Amino acid sequence: MSTKNKKAQVWTTDFSLSLLVFVIAIVLFGRAITNLSSSTGENIDDLVSEGRLVTDSLTSEGYPSNWTVANVKRVGLMGQGKLLENDKLQNMLNMTYQDAREILGTKYDYFLFFIDEKGELVNVSENLGVGHPNVYAIGSRKDTNTIAYYQKENLLLDEMQELNATVFTGGSKSQFIGNITNYEVLVMEDPHFSDIEIDVVEEYVLEGGKLIITEHITDTSGTYFGVNFVHRSMNAGNELATVISADSNMPFSIGETYTPREYPYIDAAHIDKIATYPDGKVAMATFGYGSGKVYYLSDSDNPDYLGDFEEEIKTATTNFLLEERPENYVELNQIQYNKLVTITRLIVMNGKVTRMVLYIWD
Repeated sequence: MSTKNKKAQVWTTDFSLSLLVFVIAIVLFGRAITNLSSSTGENIDDLVSEGRLVTDSLTSEGYPSNWTVANVKRVGLMGQGKLLENDKLQNMLNMTYQDAREILGTKYDYFLFFIDEKGELVNVSENLGVGHPNVYAIGSRKDTNTIAYYQKENLLLDEMQELNATVFTGGSKSQFIGNITNYEVLVMEDPHFSDIEIDVVEEYVLEGGKLIITEHITDTSGTYFGVNFVHRSMNAGNELATVISADSNMPFSIGETYTPREYPYIDAAHIDKIATYPDGKVAMATFGYGSGKVYYLSDSDNPDYLGDFEEEIKTATTNFLLEERPENYVELNQIQYNKLVTITRLIVMNGKVTRMVLYIWD
């Protein structure tokens, strides 16, 4: 491409972004999308008015324009061009809830969060939002992580650490079992659990949990999650597994092959086979159990795979984590309120159109 064309392309991109910001600015200051609770009362109008004043402040630069926690007079999250500044958002996160509410000038409680163009919550804090300390966005945990990784062989350690997973080793099995309900996805690498320990994991999946398991679930063959887990000896090097079916979470292509170092398998009529051995036994599959879902891989150690098998499992874990997250974003069970108002404004955050959502209630 010539230099002239490159300059034209940059100008077009800048112009498009400027036009987008202009349109967003009209939305920002022209109107807010407001949803009311079913409650009625004299102060609903006051809540709406207060919510709009709060979002007016948040969609300004604030005062001073480069404000800090030490000198803030007006809390605003925008910078020049009406783009959200992450430094200002971080400053707001560093303020106490009471201080922020006082400077925003509201007597009501609030919680602020952001939703990207894919409908996913934007990760801006531990509880995916800022505001009342007893409100949590759905999918967040009081732990800093949403993935728990139990391992004996460290094959996936680097990849799980890159996903900020909480790592449990063989010596911390009881801690893992005692805390699994704090996590959205469990990754269990060759766990060799007892039947009592598996009962706890089964209950977790039954109630909607997500599980990825590799190799041997126990020391012997048995039926768990309604599926037969079958042991067999080490792979002699000629048991090639072939991907036979595409899966939305597993980033493998039909026809790809790999040779697991160990090759136990699972068997049940209701499983969805992803990869099989020449004898038809299942090397990789997924299946439902109660309200939850399980992925099984006979081994994460596959030295003959042409790509990076561990990296593929990392991608699958991320996809699994984001799969079918609930549409109701915020958990309000820990607070009491009479009336609640939602104010939604469109902003530009990290170069993308984003919904900024404010819950305000009395």
